[in-house]
Amino acid sequence: MIRLALLLAFVSSSAFAQSPSISDWFRSLKTPMPVGGLPEGISCCSESDCKQRTIRTNGVIREAWIEEINDWSIIPIEARITDAEVLSKHPFYQAVICFVPMRGVICEAPPPAGG
Repeated sequence: MIRLALLLAFVSSSAFAQSPSISDWFRSLKTPMPVGGLPEGISCCSESDCKQRTIRTNGVIREAWIEEINDWSIIPIEARITDAEVLSKHPFYQAVICFVPMRGVICEAPPPAGG
């Protein structure tokens, strides 16, 4: 009985962790070009590896702060998503960066204008 209660609590809490529209948006992010050893056009992330991240730039190089490695990581130009339909549904105010260990930054969804 306790196992059933714990299972139900887990399922209901994870079901409400992300709304379907946000989950769908994360799944809509695709690699815009070959990057990090991945081909163009594949799903580059989910909620687990894509996060709002702090960005810095020196005018030429853009970097994202990656908490998982406690360091800055270069954002390759090939990682920048430019699909207008995907970006028009951007649910956050900051850039969303998809980082995969051993591959680095593989997708960047820039923040909405004014974000």
